[in-house]
Amino acid sequence: MNQEQIEKGTYGVLLTPFDRKGHLEEQALRMELRHCAGTQTTGLLLCGSTGEFVYMDTEQQKKVLRIGIEECGKHKVLIGGASAATECKVLDLLFYMKELGYTYAIICPPYYYPQSPENIVSFYKTVSENAPAGMRLLMYNIPFCSPEVPLSHMESLIRLPNIIGMKDSSGNLMYLSKVMGIVNELRSDFAVFTGQDSAFLPGLTIGVSGCMSALCWMLDEVLAGIWQAYKKNDMHRASRLQMEVIRLVRHLDSIAFPENYRILSGIVGVDVGKSQRSLHNLNVGFCSPWIAQAVEMVQKIKLFV
Repeated sequence: MNQEQIEKGTYGVLLTPFDRKGHLEEQALRMELRHCAGTQTTGLLLCGSTGEFVYMDTEQQKKVLRIGIEECGKHKVLIGGASAATECKVLDLLFYMKELGYTYAIICPPYYYPQSPENIVSFYKTVSENAPAGMRLLMYNIPFCSPEVPLSHMESLIRLPNIIGMKDSSGNLMYLSKVMGIVNELRSDFAVFTGQDSAFLPGLTIGVSGCMSALCWMLDEVLAGIWQAYKKNDMHRASRLQMEVIRLVRHLDSIAFPENYRILSGIVGVDVGKSQRSLHNLNVGFCSPWIAQAVEMVQKIKLFV
């Protein structure tokens, strides 16, 4: 099967900056992208879950994708988020990305309504058959937001034309290991990335191609450090870095996603504006001790790099 493989490594998932009225903050987005261009990440993912694509209208999403190409198209491998609830909306985004110059797009199964495994296979088959020529697609397994990419039909899914990989954000290592077993047997060129920082090193031991997360650009030296240490067979260093990442992620999980990563971005020195919607549970009194502890954790983790 002649497919274009995506480069292995770490991919930073960007946040989308908004103002208090929910309008896209273009300048803040450009500054975030310029920062990311200088990081150790292999590539960047725009309009993913951390980027709040579900809150954006189509024009906002397209604008983010366009700005991504303008700022980082020459510096990083770019993956555009094309997830939507219908095949037509997905294909509209894919053809727009093709015009912009994207090669890679990531798509989760259609969300909100329940989907049978057969529905999901049909969805990806339709998208694959009608996608613009040359566009390479990654499936996106994120079962707490959309139906799970079915393990029972994985053999059929990885054989679909144009589908060259998958991001798994389930955090379920049993699921991930079974996916890798199928990939190793049937299609070794198929790239599988973990979307959970805590599962990065365990994933590498069973053959994943890398990690896709917001931490991959916010703490790029740390996540790239795990990747490089593993490749050098320095498991002591890789394990030490991984455990520090797990400690930080546990702290992040105490605040609503993706607002936890928006706060963390400020700690590492990048202003990514406001959330698309107001999260009233994030009052200053609650956040101040949390922020102080996060700052301490970030400072500590950087000492290991």
